[in-house]
Amino acid sequence: MTLQKMDTVEVFAAGEKGRGLRTTKEVKVGEVVFAEASFAAVVFDSLSMHVCHSCFRRQANPHRCAQCKFAHYCDRTCQRAAWDEHKQECAAIRQRGKAPSENVRLAARALWRMHKNKGKFFDTQLTTLDLLEDHLSAMTPEDLKKIKVDVNNFQEYWQGNRRQYNADYVSHIFGVINCNAFTLSDQRGLQAVGVGLFPNLCLVNHDCWPNCTVILNHGSQTALDSAFHSQRRIELRALDKIPEGTELTVSYVDFLNLSKDRQKLLKKQYYFDCKCEHCSKGIKDDLMMGVKETDGKKPSAELVKEVTDFSVEALAKIEEARMVGDFHKVVKLCHECLEKQEPVLADTHLYLLHVLKVISEVLSYQHSFKEAAEYARRMVEGYVKLYHPNNAQLGMATMRAGVTQWHAGLIEAAHGQICKAYAVLMVTHGPHHPITKDLEAMRTQTEQELRMFKKNEHAYHSMREEALSNKHMTTRLSLRSSVVFLRTDTDEMQYCSTRGGVHGWDFRDVLFSGYAPDGGMFMPETIPSISPATLRSWCSLSYQQLVCEVCSLFISEQLIPKHDLEDLISSALSQFSVPGTVQLVQLKGSLSVLELFHGKTLAFKDLAMTCTTRFLEYFLRKDHRRAIILVGTSGDTGGSAISSVCDLSAVDIIVVFPCGRITQVQERQMTTHIEDNVHVFAADGSSDEIDVPLRKLFADRDLVNRYGLMSLNSVNWSRILVQLAHFIYAYLQLSGVQDTDGDTLPPVEVVVPTGGAGNITAGCIVKHMGVPLHLVAMVNSNNIVQRAVQSGDFSMADSVKQTLAPAIDIQDPYNMERVFWLLSGKDGALVKRMMEQFQDTHTLALPETLHKKLCSVMRSGSVSDEGILEVIKRCWEENQYLVCPHTAVGVWHHFHHPVRHGENRCCIATASPAKFLEAVQKAGLTIDLPDVVKQLETKKTRYKHLEKSENWERALREHIEAIGSARQQGALFYTL
Repeated sequence: MTLQKMDTVEVFAAGEKGRGLRTTKEVKVGEVVFAEASFAAVVFDSLSMHVCHSCFRRQANPHRCAQCKFAHYCDRTCQRAAWDEHKQECAAIRQRGKAPSENVRLAARALWRMHKNKGKFFDTQLTTLDLLEDHLSAMTPEDLKKIKVDVNNFQEYWQGNRRQYNADYVSHIFGVINCNAFTLSDQRGLQAVGVGLFPNLCLVNHDCWPNCTVILNHGSQTALDSAFHSQRRIELRALDKIPEGTELTVSYVDFLNLSKDRQKLLKKQYYFDCKCEHCSKGIKDDLMMGVKETDGKKPSAELVKEVTDFSVEALAKIEEARMVGDFHKVVKLCHECLEKQEPVLADTHLYLLHVLKVISEVLSYQHSFKEAAEYARRMVEGYVKLYHPNNAQLGMATMRAGVTQWHAGLIEAAHGQICKAYAVLMVTHGPHHPITKDLEAMRTQTEQELRMFKKNEHAYHSMREEALSNKHMTTRLSLRSSVVFLRTDTDEMQYCSTRGGVHGWDFRDVLFSGYAPDGGMFMPETIPSISPATLRSWCSLSYQQLVCEVCSLFISEQLIPKHDLEDLISSALSQFSVPGTVQLVQLKGSLSVLELFHGKTLAFKDLAMTCTTRFLEYFLRKDHRRAIILVGTSGDTGGSAISSVCDLSAVDIIVVFPCGRITQVQERQMTTHIEDNVHVFAADGSSDEIDVPLRKLFADRDLVNRYGLMSLNSVNWSRILVQLAHFIYAYLQLSGVQDTDGDTLPPVEVVVPTGGAGNITAGCIVKHMGVPLHLVAMVNSNNIVQRAVQSGDFSMADSVKQTLAPAIDIQDPYNMERVFWLLSGKDGALVKRMMEQFQDTHTLALPETLHKKLCSVMRSGSVSDEGILEVIKRCWEENQYLVCPHTAVGVWHHFHHPVRHGENRCCIATASPAKFLEAVQKAGLTIDLPDVVKQLETKKTRYKHLEKSENWERALREHIEAIGSARQQGALFYTL
């Protein structure tokens, strides 16, 4: 068999070390020398029921293989993808009655793979398992006995093919596994979950001070051969600039051991004598066993021995207490040990560093952050003197120290450590690894907090204490989710979470976010007021000009200068089919209808969506970034979002719609977009059911940060912001405020068809700003908002009812969280308790005070399908004016509740009736469809079906990762 050569490396004879790999061209620091998918891999025995055997992700409740009852998977998708690797294993386990050890399973998988592919699995394979060293001749009798046991177990396991490979050959495979298997981690790289074979990596020889490092990087499906559904891939990354022709090396053991101890470990595990420069010369051994000098004098040898012996005993006791979870005892023992060590041992002494590592971790776990931060600082100072400057262990330790200091409020030190860690892990892990993405986000966060600290130290600590009081500290300091999120720039409009754990973010931050990191929704920390004089001055403005004025109240000019803002909004709203973008229609009986549906997709969503995507594009170009937009839709949002971003090169959009619960026009407005950056899913469920996995994905800060994941649903504040304008526009057109003076303003009633409650939320904010609106939230048979207003019962029904107004077929009107926050006086703690109860139980009784305030700002009513048809028909008969079923929900209120004396009323028209042909026909009417709708019938479609039984979160997560990988490689996602 002819082995291939990769572009960057070649096999060469490395003297006593046997074969090795060397570069064929110069390699830069941090560059990936090569990547390799696993030849075979298995999950650890101890984690077989907790980790997916296909993708190696940890799962709380994995799906078990019904046949062997041993293998577990995320879902049917993972199980199907793994079947090629698992089918022979499955039969063998069933026949044997139980699964053998992980080494036996790995050997079997490797041999099955070799038999199927004749030893070769991918084009860039430089060697085979046959050619790898097994070191059987160097093994001790005890090691050989273990190998023999494994061989016997293998032959028992391999019943049907036991004659295919003799005992000597199987022993060779176990020898290869013993010396060459690589530990696999979960998707974040934080915990070992399995073991695998990577033949090319086995050719990279050891050096205690290497020029490369190895990380496991779960790549995307498109990056690897289709058989590698698991995406288990290692990357060999350069730690230094490596000249052409230089041997590539990695370290098989942690450098933080004395030379003789490293040599013993290598001899025992890998059967060779390390003769690297650091071992041969004992480089840095003197530091690792260093003692403290005082006035040029060293402690006596007797004292050093006494402290050293004490440290060995103390470390054993510390480890014993740690294993049983007695952390108070761990801290006590560490304090006693440090008291003995500190006067005698140098700050680079191995025993001292080990105690500092343990006590800093345990104190962080106990939330004693200030004391932990000091120990972590000292630990890192010692590590810096010992480790290679680009060592991954050094980077991770520095990151943990920085996060601990952040928790302790030591923002200057924290930012410095996080920046140092980021620089190291950019080399060792690369810019796209989850850990690096965490650090990138933390670096930006701490930089902004540091600016505030330097500007106003008291204000910084006050804001930090407020945030801490509203956020539970987690114990995993390596994750960004354990940090209180605090944005700082007191001269700008700032945003906070409705649940109190996030403060001080700017418009750009919230634009690129879905839900806030604490699970809440973003709102302005300060709602600006609009004076009567300002309202009167706005009467002469066009709708586009009004949008600009409103947005400028909430978007800092430092982020988007006013002239740029005007250009963005003008560009966004110039494609509507009526000259003024929106249109107010006066009908009989004092009925005024504000038509907001003259955009490309014939829905009011186009107004905010086009502006929001222009803001998005503005920042993406400025920051040279990409984004993946994730949208769940009940009908209109999806088509509008796709239409707004399908021509943006730096954006991919994923839209999930409820299959069979929207109109054909709504569906085809999504599925006929076959651009490479558009990804449409049809889910067997309601829009509320779709929201569940989307919330979970947005809660994964790693996923959000790594792929620039964001929302264009009305969870995105920008959508709400632009919608403020049409409430103010309606008021200015109908109130006659221009003919008044003084501070008393005439009221206007605005009737709003309500589903997710984004539109009615915008109305509440405008009312809070000082515009005298009387709001009416009208719903269909999915009447949770009506019940909340009328009785304080904010509880979901058993299921979402399908109606003639599908865009508001919603039982979880998530924007009501913003309304509750506003009406509660911005009480984040209260809102957090309420919404967490609602999410857990789907029931909530509003507090009496909050219910009274809700009743004071809005009324509500519900309309049946019969009522919708009645309104469509009556409106046509009386006005020759056709309304969509959602608009009919609002107009029903007009027909059944007379306008108050001296008050004008406006009904919001949210969509064109052309999108809802079925409802129009049921009302006994016909409609001439516009060309934009007719053309949909002849267009090709593309979408993917999400079955009811499928794990939607998992499927969408995989798709996001695949998109990210394709774009990283500059590749198309879909192939013709």
